[in-house]
Amino acid sequence: MDMTLMANKRKIYNNLAKLVTMIMVAMLGLMLCACGKEDDTTRIEISKEGAVKSVISENFTEPNYDINELSELATSDIADYNSEYLSTKISLDSLKYNEKTGMIKMIMSYNSAYDYAAFNHETLFYGTVTEAIEKGYQLSGDMVGTGDDKLPDDWKEEYKDKHIVICEEKIKVKTPYKIEYTTQGVNVKGKKEAVLSEESGDMVQLLLSK
Repeated sequence: MDMTLMANKRKIYNNLAKLVTMIMVAMLGLMLCACGKEDDTTRIEISKEGAVKSVISENFTEPNYDINELSELATSDIADYNSEYLSTKISLDSLKYNEKTGMIKMIMSYNSAYDYAAFNHETLFYGTVTEAIEKGYQLSGDMVGTGDDKLPDDWKEEYKDKHIVICEEKIKVKTPYKIEYTTQGVNVKGKKEAVLSEESGDMVQLLLSK
């Protein structure tokens, strides 16, 4: 075979190999960026033990406060709440202001759903089905499965030791276990995330897999 032809083929092959490598590196970079993208939505995240992390991410356009005054106000309210207990129930983890976007991001930690509900004057319950019934909550038998299946007739007995989230606030909720059933109008994203809106009704119930 002509040596010049072989050299040209080898050069073309090497160039193609480099191009494929560059494409793969670029795609990997995009994937890493997507995977590492921070969730900047307002939400609550519930742990398996029942602790709640609240993330508030909103436009900060209130003319009567600056970011320091807002921090002092939040710290004062938290201190007032904690003063009613022997141990700390709520903490302000961070409060940041982005001058470019005009957004604030405030992260708070609550020992329990009860503390979140009491501090924010909202309904939030996390516990087993049995515990919810004992607390007096009226559980809906009209919940639908994330696969559009209906609850079994004896679901309260079958699910008595599994967890349920009851929430009236229209917010994104991240749960510690897979969401299996919800009340009407809930937008379930992925296995452990639900977005509650006005279409979700007054009191939303999320029945979990554990």
